[in-house]
Amino acid sequence: MFSIEIRRTFAVRQGLPKPVRDEKDFPPLMPAEGFRVTMRKAFSFEDDQLGERRWFVDTDALDESVNRCAERSASGVWPEVLDNRRGNEIRQIALI
Repeated sequence: MFSIEIRRTFAVRQGLPKPVRDEKDFPPLMPAEGFRVTMRKAFSFEDDQLGERRWFVDTDALDESVNRCAERSASGVWPEVLDNRRGNEIRQIALI
């Protein structure tokens, strides 16, 4: 069995409004430099799963994809970077 793992560590900024914390003049929960996050992509495969080129996956393309994802995630505050999906209100309440 073979295993491949790609990791990227980067800073992200939460960015959701915190009206209760702001109203009470509480300090922010998020560090000024953001939260450090490690994104990990990993998988395992067997020798009989290799293709004609004896590859299971193009690791260069996977590496580029992980880089793009990490760069996008770190490019701004999350409400601007990620789709604003239903349920964010619950996450907002948890951060108050």
